[in-house]
Amino acid sequence: MRISESGVKNPVTTLMVFVAILVLGFVAYTFLAIDMMPEIENPTVSVFTLWDGANTEDVETKVTRVIESALGSVTDLDEITSSTSEGRSRVTCRFKWGTDLGEASNDIRDLLERAKRRLPDDADDPILFKFNTANMPILFFGITADENREKMVDLVNDELVDVLKRVPGVGSVEAFGGLDRQVNVRLDPDRLSAYGLSLAEVAAAIDQDNRTEPAGNIKVGVTDYTIRVPGEFAAPGEVGDVVVKRSGDALVRLADVAVIEDGFVEKDSVVETNGKWSMMMIVQKRSGENTVAVCERVLKRLEELKRNLPADYEVLTIGDTSETIVNSIRSVGRTVLYGGLFVILTTLFFLRSVRTSLIIAITIPASLIIAFLFMYALDWTINIMSLSALAVAIGMVVDNA
Repeated sequence: MRISESGVKNPVTTLMVFVAILVLGFVAYTFLAIDMMPEIENPTVSVFTLWDGANTEDVETKVTRVIESALGSVTDLDEITSSTSEGRSRVTCRFKWGTDLGEASNDIRDLLERAKRRLPDDADDPILFKFNTANMPILFFGITADENREKMVDLVNDELVDVLKRVPGVGSVEAFGGLDRQVNVRLDPDRLSAYGLSLAEVAAAIDQDNRTEPAGNIKVGVTDYTIRVPGEFAAPGEVGDVVVKRSGDALVRLADVAVIEDGFVEKDSVVETNGKWSMMMIVQKRSGENTVAVCERVLKRLEELKRNLPADYEVLTIGDTSETIVNSIRSVGRTVLYGGLFVILTTLFFLRSVRTSLIIAITIPASLIIAFLFMYALDWTINIMSLSALAVAIGMVVDNA
């Protein structure tokens, strides 16, 4: 017995099954994530390497070319490109579509481990980055302050960043800009010459005193304790006490040849919001999370956190992707609605049959609701692409009918 024949002979059972599927489809719709575009994993892996203080030519010859040479043997590699600037190297590997990027990334890591011995000792370890639309920031904030700028970095990280990271669905929160505190040592060339000291000797003395050293283990019963000797500077004043040279019983300290300042890192760029000096904070969601829902939770939590900030602090929302997503989804949704309505009216106008038009009027929304059930099962999201496909499918429903 064919399905259609069985459905006609058992109308009650058919109706119950149909209603059950519609209910499941409607429930699935409420659980579907909403995003601008489907999650797309571009088959590229970029390797970033920083080498502070190095010029472009040195970075090109000693970092970029070394990494390019090492990664040339990666499986399924389609193209390898690079760009080099002062203190920065980027090597991008583009793979063939369908390549398992997880496996490719592991191969790249293995090759980089072998190549590390050929890289400069003072260069940072290479960092891998895989582009995925799910990793795009969803919220941008500008944080301004009229006073208390010196404490702004610590306050933003403690009161905002660390708290927002715990909001459900948030993948990462980063803040940049602001004044980063550091101890500046301004050496006096005349005093260095008078004491017979070089820059290298002073730097080595500071490095030697500013480190924590392991001191072995102590076993008490069945418990083994690791011992460390803390030696890092706890306050700016301790930096000036570093002994940079010994001459008999006489000690030459850093304060004798330099001016010690509790200052800030010199910036070559600044962040401004509405023409005012500021910090920038960006929020990224976890892969597969509902962008709109995560944005709503973050904004709600942020309103609560603003009460703990000083009165002169202002947090401005610069970019909110959820607004763009909602507006775009509504626009496409209206297109789907109008398309279905015009199909029904066109059928009624040409066929002159209320019964046929009524069947189509029921079939179109029912088909869409059932489609949501399969979208949920396939872990798809409601986005511009999927809604556009549903708009096209409306015409196919009528054609097949």
